[in-house]
Amino acid sequence: MICVSADKVHQIQRINYGVLFERQPNLLSGNENWIHTFKIPLPSKQTDGNFEQCNITHQHCYILNQVLSQLSAIRTQVSSDVNHTVEVIHQLIPHINIEDKSNSESRLKRGLFDFIGSISKSLFGTATTEDVNRLAKHVNILIRRNNEFAKDITHHDKLLSSYMSKTNKRFDNIIVGIKNNYEGIQNITKETAKFISQFEKISIKLSKFLLKQMNETAEINKYLEELKIAVHELVKGKLSPFLISPQNLKHTIQHIQSILNDKFKGFYLNNVNPSYYYSQANILYTRHHKNLFISIKFPITTFVNPLTLYKINSYPVPINTSSNHATQLLDLPQYLVITSDNRQYAELSDEFVKTCSGIDTLYCTQTFPLLSSVSPSCSFALLFNDKESVHSNCNFRFLTNIIQPAVKEITDTSLLVYKTKTLAFDCPSSHKIEKGCSFCIIHVPCLCSVKTDSLFIPAKIGLCNNNTNTVTIVHPVNLALIQHFFSSETYNSILGDTTFTDPADITLPNLHFYNHTFN
Repeated sequence: MICVSADKVHQIQRINYGVLFERQPNLLSGNENWIHTFKIPLPSKQTDGNFEQCNITHQHCYILNQVLSQLSAIRTQVSSDVNHTVEVIHQLIPHINIEDKSNSESRLKRGLFDFIGSISKSLFGTATTEDVNRLAKHVNILIRRNNEFAKDITHHDKLLSSYMSKTNKRFDNIIVGIKNNYEGIQNITKETAKFISQFEKISIKLSKFLLKQMNETAEINKYLEELKIAVHELVKGKLSPFLISPQNLKHTIQHIQSILNDKFKGFYLNNVNPSYYYSQANILYTRHHKNLFISIKFPITTFVNPLTLYKINSYPVPINTSSNHATQLLDLPQYLVITSDNRQYAELSDEFVKTCSGIDTLYCTQTFPLLSSVSPSCSFALLFNDKESVHSNCNFRFLTNIIQPAVKEITDTSLLVYKTKTLAFDCPSSHKIEKGCSFCIIHVPCLCSVKTDSLFIPAKIGLCNNNTNTVTIVHPVNLALIQHFFSSETYNSILGDTTFTDPADITLPNLHFYNHTFN
């Protein structure tokens, strides 16, 4: 068998058999997922607290009370914003009820099944019963562990799953800072009442507190806006980096792959790029009191490298220049996928490929059986230019009166031409009229439009890679017909992609067709 590397080639042509392989995005498949659950603390409702006023009859005390009023207004507004955000979150993500007051294993199991019943009504996302079970187990574990104990990724034994608590240090630190500001301002008020003479020093302190409070208020407002955006995205089924940062997600991906390498050898994450999970992740989420639980499904596969996917296009190949008869493969699959080592392959339908998602790489949740290259199919033999296997496995159909004048774009700079007398090329530097052909491939220079008696093909610029000024015409042959009528020594040098600068002069025996009309 002849093996030809197909990597990094946009298109592979086997035009002598009337077949073109068009490279598609790489493909990965697998119907198993590693489910990782994040426990994310949400902000709690805040209560208003007025600052103690200075009650001494003095000008300094009046000024101080004015500042305290501004600080109280800021504090009230912050509390209102926090409470509004909490209400929005509670409306969008309802609370689930969990009753499990015991830490014993027996109570844990009983509480788990109670929890599944309640979580099914408040769980959002595409979930199977198994998904709900796993999330339930993770939540039951996480609500019993403090953040410090479960802050690192923990593998759930015997399950393709893990969990961790994500502390919200940013919000917690700001709240602590505001609390400290409050206590500091209260102390200043007391100092003012005792030491009116030191008001200048106290005033400087108060100004610093006011500035700090305003900065922290701005930070809280920014955090609350990001949180509301993230929750709205979550409701739409999208994971937001405001909830789980790229750094945390990358860290999680690395640890999951590490667990797979250690305990589940031969399994790999389909995608290790955090950006994929922000745009296309399959997520489940629910809320228990002030904790948000998010389960992300990380697709796993048994393939180390993605599979190479080709779309197969079939065209009729004329038997000669004097008739309109042709041969063509009519039973080819729509897609062919091969492993990176070319040892296995599969033939896929358009319906199957449409179920996959992704842009640079297609991710398929359905699996398919792989065939060994030891037993090549027609499409596999065509891809690797194995003439003998093509002759043995491909069912070429003889089509009568099928060839009509036509021009087909097979690449951005190549045209497949049938029975066309002349072609006019309109280029920036010249105008050309070329003689047509009965069956040929024409390579068109960039920025040139093409016109025939019945067709107009506009110029290409962005995708064009033919930067010459020369129109190149090459001629294929009908290799299937040659293999049928001649010995292998005759066509030994001709492969599926061999073309000639001039039409090949091949004399075929007379073909007789039997026609019969059935009454």
